[in-house]
Order: sequence, then C-alpha cells, then structure tokens
Amino acid sequence: MSGANYQEIGARIRMYRKLQGITLENMARQLHKSKATISKYENGHLVMTIDILLDIAAILKISPEHLIALPQKPTMFSIPTASGFFDCSRAYVYFISDCSDRIFHGVLDIQTPNGNCSTATYYSAVESFENYTNCQHILHGQIEFHHDFTYYIADNCINPLEKLFLAVTTPYDTKAYARGLICAHSIPFRVPMAFKCIVSQKILEENDKIREELLINKEDIQVIRKYNALIRKDPW
Repeated sequence: MSGANYQEIGARIRMYRKLQGITLENMARQLHKSKATISKYENGHLVMTIDILLDIAAILKISPEHLIALPQKPTMFSIPTASGFFDCSRAYVYFISDCSDRIFHGVLDIQTPNGNCSTATYYSAVESFENYTNCQHILHGQIEFHHDFTYYIADNCINPLEKLFLAVTTPYDTKAYARGLICAHSIPFRVPMAFKCIVSQKILEENDKIREELLINKEDIQVIRKYNALIRKDPW
C-alpha cells in the first residue's frame, strides 16, 4: 500500500482489536502469524499487504476503510456553508447522557469533502481529547453541510445495528459553538434516545454555562409539552 501511514493503521488495528476483546494470540492464530508479527503490524514496524489488511478487517468485522489512515489536511478546507463553521478537519462534541450531570466528550474526524458531503468518523465517550481513539464507541458515516444545518448519519463500526444521527444548527459566527441534538438507537437499552449536544471547532472550557446548555431545563419541558418534541433553540 504505497504512501500508507502504517503506524496510524496499526494503531487503529490495536484499537478495534481491544474494543472487541480480541487478544494478540487470538488474532495471530486466525491470521496464521506469530504474536510478534501482529505486534509489529500494530506498531507500524512491518509493512502489511492488502490481503493481510482485508483479513484483519474481516476478523474485526469492520470495513477495511475504517483501518486505512486517510491524510489529515494541516489547513482548513473550504465547505460551501453559510458561515464556514465546519471548515475544519476535527470537531469536538459535548453531551450529557445520564443523571450524573457528567459531561461526555466526542471527537468528529472529518475527511476531505466532496461538494457538500464528506465521510467522517465519530469517537464517542472518549477518554480524553488528546487520546480520543480510546473511547467507548466508534461510528463511521456521512456528514452533509447545508446553508443553515449540518447532518451526520453513522453506523457503529462494531455493531451496525447501532446508529447515530447528529443534527446541528450552523452558527453564523465561526467563533461560536453549534447547538444540536444527538439521536441514537441503543441496542443494550433497546430504546431510541436523544441528547442535547454542543459541537465546537476548539476544546471548550467546561463551565456552568456549558453544563446548563446541555441539561434539559424547564423551558425544554414546556416546549415538549407544547409541541410534543424536543426542540434545540439557538439564541441568535
């Protein structure tokens, strides 16, 4: 694979392997390779063929494209939106999904767009923004950029039955953050769910204002009673 970033590919192989609880011994046995060889693949110290990559993807039950490290552009690229808010290769997502009021984090890796669409990988409930590949869920899908709205529809890379829909209102101020809703169907809970979320181009300071933005408040409940829907309102 000419020009491939084998260290990044290896890191993704290790990440997906650990997420699924597959040991080095198990993967080595299925590939008919030694543990040392698998370790070299994961550390980027050994070049793998396309056939090996396809075999690894099959063992991990994911698409090979989830392992291939597409190059990130060092500068922002242009997307035809009203404000250019999503003219970035990475966005940071904040949401609260339980009664503990704990803020969860996600990272949206956006690839080079094709018109008003792009593919994107979403890392949900990350350990930290610096080590975001260490997360609870990884989803892959398509993001659509429109004049006032941005949509992201993705499948869980491990369990395609788990899907996510992210809808945000595109702010006109690129320095602001976008407000929206995360909608998902959780297989463990067997129910559809929706959360208020914030999407930002930069890492935000998590203060009381951010927390209040994410919690369902009395006004939200009044709107639900009036319209029978959770509506994400923007102040601008």
